[in-house]
Amino acid sequence: MKKTKTVLLAGLLAVVGTLVSCKGMDPIKKRFEAEKAILINDSEDEMYQEGGSCASSAIKVEEVEKASGGESVGYFSAADFKVKFIITADRDAKDCDLIFSLSPSTGLTNADYQTTGIDDTDLDESYTLTINGKEVKFNKILEGYELAEGETVDYNKFVEVSIKADLKKGENEILMVRNSGGNNANFDYLDINAAANLTWTETDNSAE
Repeated sequence: MKKTKTVLLAGLLAVVGTLVSCKGMDPIKKRFEAEKAILINDSEDEMYQEGGSCASSAIKVEEVEKASGGESVGYFSAADFKVKFIITADRDAKDCDLIFSLSPSTGLTNADYQTTGIDDTDLDESYTLTINGKEVKFNKILEGYELAEGETVDYNKFVEVSIKADLKKGENEILMVRNSGGNNANFDYLDINAAANLTWTETDNSAE
């Protein structure tokens, strides 16, 4: 009789273990700072390359007090500037939330070239986002604003923009590329909410 009970208990534990395994894990949110991603200057315009007249205005890390971690990616403004994340997942993860913290950063000017506000940025006009080579649309316009009397322009009014995407087990490439048209955005961080353990190697862009 004791042997039968032992076999039944072992069988029950096996069933419970199988159910837990099938359920998977609860989603975990993890932050990936944009300034620690891979920043790429593939611009064909020589003025943005080393020694060029606008080399100091190529994509780079900026100190921004209000940004997460005190830094963000600025000057994300010329065609073929890129921000690339390589993120490793320990399992396949469906319907993940990818949350981009972005700010419109193209100034509005008047006839006297005085800055009067910030223009809208249509993210899909200005940038191409791919995840593992597949294009994904933001479907979002970052709304600009006009300066009130006495107000100073703020290029870092970050808002969160969410999309849904699947991640695969192993390395995942999340790539945001500046197009030739549209207005600019500064990039603070990427949050990912996924039912997987995510890891990455941070890039030191301090000398960029």
